[in-house]
Amino acid sequence: MNDRTAASQSRLEGLVTDILQHMQGLGYSAAYMQVCRGVWRDFMRFSAQSLVEEFSQEVALRFTESCGITVESHRSGLSYRQRVIRAAMRILAEFNLHGCYQRRRCMMQEVELPAPLH
Repeated sequence: MNDRTAASQSRLEGLVTDILQHMQGLGYSAAYMQVCRGVWRDFMRFSAQSLVEEFSQEVALRFTESCGITVESHRSGLSYRQRVIRAAMRILAEFNLHGCYQRRRCMMQEVELPAPLH
């Protein structure tokens, strides 16, 4: 691995570390974060072959296409693994662009009502 590739990997690894911390704060399960980490590890290997220095939407698109996912792919036509890959890459792209990610599913908290409101 040359210096340029090492720098590229460290930037992507830093991005992945940051998004995982952010996801933990949003209440994602450890299991789902581990699945995402696996997708991002595969993406880092893929991007290293392209000698990209930091996250690139173009390389991300090529990566998803190499997994059989196209822009025109409909959710129902994708395997479970492909849907996970698409979701993980969407999370990474949004976090790279905005520095944050908003969870798509609303987490409802239980509210304990005072006795008179029961």
